[in-house]
Amino acid sequence: MQDKAHTIHSPEILYVRHKVAQWLLAVLGKGAAMDSNFFECLGWALGGLGELMEGVRKESAALRSASGREACEAVQMLLASTPKHRLWRVCDDLIDDHPCMKDIFLERIGGLLRAMPEAPCPLFRQAQSRLETVFGLDADSAALCEFTFLLQSFQQIESYFEDSLKVFHFTGRPLLAHMLELPQADLSRRLDELVGFGILEDGYGHSFRVPETVQPVWSQENPDSSRLFSRPLEGECLPLDSFRLAPEEVRHVRRLMDSRGEEPLHILLYGTSGTGKSSFARSLAKAC
Repeated sequence: MQDKAHTIHSPEILYVRHKVAQWLLAVLGKGAAMDSNFFECLGWALGGLGELMEGVRKESAALRSASGREACEAVQMLLASTPKHRLWRVCDDLIDDHPCMKDIFLERIGGLLRAMPEAPCPLFRQAQSRLETVFGLDADSAALCEFTFLLQSFQQIESYFEDSLKVFHFTGRPLLAHMLELPQADLSRRLDELVGFGILEDGYGHSFRVPETVQPVWSQENPDSSRLFSRPLEGECLPLDSFRLAPEEVRHVRRLMDSRGEEPLHILLYGTSGTGKSSFARSLAKAC
């Protein structure tokens, strides 16, 4: 499901557009700037900006002030000279040049987004069910996974919410929580848990991705459980990063091994049978 399909009115695309419409309403409510990235994403969600601009033209024509008449003329010139698929590039300049247009844009955009009908989609309903039954996620964590999947599947969505608004950055997470109607205090904890479970991959706190093994959750195919919950390891010794140990502890032990002199070095590994002490010792010996 890639963004090249955005012109197809399939149940999946209609569902995603409605989702994006709700997110755009949420960020507008928090005072997000209406820049070119916003209008590009808006145009994708609405299937074009022609209806918006025509509405803006009609409302600006009713303005009686000199600035209003100038704004109306500017809109008419843009509609006459700009291809419809390029309108997103000029809307923010129009608002900057004619501040009286800002409220008109806000009102028209809000009306169009709120008027978008809900679009139930069996594929996404099935994906949510899989996230809940296969991974044991609640509805909030499943919504976070769905948002991440849609960002990496549709370029316009990713460009605005991740690149422009930076919703995965620490400072942008309150906005993300507002968009998804999640408790703000739980958002970072949920992201950490999803990464720990292997359901999401962490891009150093600035971005998150659904790994390839989990993406079939959003397809007609049944996910391969052997790939979801395990991965093949080659060789007699496991990589050190495959053990559930704090990275700083592993680095400390390696520093001890690398700095040993003439005196023998003793390292005590403790734990119940079957927890991986011998495997870790072999891996440590090979790594050092």
